[in-house]
Amino acid sequence: ATPRNFVIAAGAYNRTLYPEYLTDPAINYCPSDPSDSPDDAYAKVPFYNPYTGQTVNIGDPIFNVLCTQQTLGVQAADMSYWYLGWVFDLVDWNDPKVQSPFNPDNYISEQLVAAATNIGLLSILVTGVPPDDIELRVNQNIDLSRDRGFGVYCESNVDGLPLGNGRQGCTIYRMREGIERFLITDINNPGASSMAQSTLFIMADGVSTSLSEFNHIPGGSNILYMDGHVAFMRYQEQGPGPINGPVAELVGGLLGADLPL
Repeated sequence: ATPRNFVIAAGAYNRTLYPEYLTDPAINYCPSDPSDSPDDAYAKVPFYNPYTGQTVNIGDPIFNVLCTQQTLGVQAADMSYWYLGWVFDLVDWNDPKVQSPFNPDNYISEQLVAAATNIGLLSILVTGVPPDDIELRVNQNIDLSRDRGFGVYCESNVDGLPLGNGRQGCTIYRMREGIERFLITDINNPGASSMAQSTLFIMADGVSTSLSEFNHIPGGSNILYMDGHVAFMRYQEQGPGPINGPVAELVGGLLGADLPL
């Protein structure tokens, strides 16, 4: 493969959202974001877009444009908010966690590590997994029992139980309508589905182990849950996920990743 920079944009795919569903690019930027601005969603200089064969003029929206500049166009999806696209239900401090590959003094949710290992995200740092391979994998459920060349990582090294959703197997499911049923343990409870939706996080303000990466100081994030409600969670290293140390260590690493391949 030809060496190139590979940017991990931990956000929704803007080309499927804008302009039909997300009509204003400014929505992608938190008003409290200390370093990014809605102005970044529009071209500041004219340029030729090789993907479309057309010229983008000053002021044109580039929110859904495939750009070679690493923080513009679709790559701006995670400038203020992050979205992973899978159901992660083992991200509290008390859930299994392992030593961070970014900083040995910190910990990461073991479920997140198993998922990142299976997809190949962490191996980019060592072996240079082709980005196209990863792009195919992120559109699927994560099957932790499948060896993609990095070994099988299904059972926790902490307690020996499966790391799949609900701890019932080796699958981490892609986010989709009705997915909350895989988190229901009491099938006789008519309100179980609503309860599961209210605890399943979809996306949130940026979270990191660096205070400067937060939109809200002294540290915390608004979280969108599957049932549609939004709640603010204060950052606690040893607190509940997803705004805690075991999540911030990985998400912060991915948001800041600029990895030469």
